[in-house]
Amino acid sequence: MRQHQLTHAVLLGLFSWGAVLLGVVPDMSVSTASRFNTVVLAQQSPEFSEAEISNYARAVLGIEPRRQTAYNEIQGIFGAGKS
Repeated sequence: MRQHQLTHAVLLGLFSWGAVLLGVVPDMSVSTASRFNTVVLAQQSPEFSEAEISNYARAVLGIEPRRQTAYNEIQGIFGAGKS
């Protein structure tokens, strides 16, 4: 067991020293700001006319009774087992 630990330590040391000689060492001095330099443009808010808003409101009010009925049916099916 002792021989295995010594071999492991020597190999780790050799690999580490080789990495240092080859320059395979992470550079901690580079700031993260230089890595994240992508510019993203946000979309502008869409403009809605009064007619579009009114049509949307009418559609929502038109489907609300159906939504309530479906919700109550689902609650009746799945909610029946709950106490």
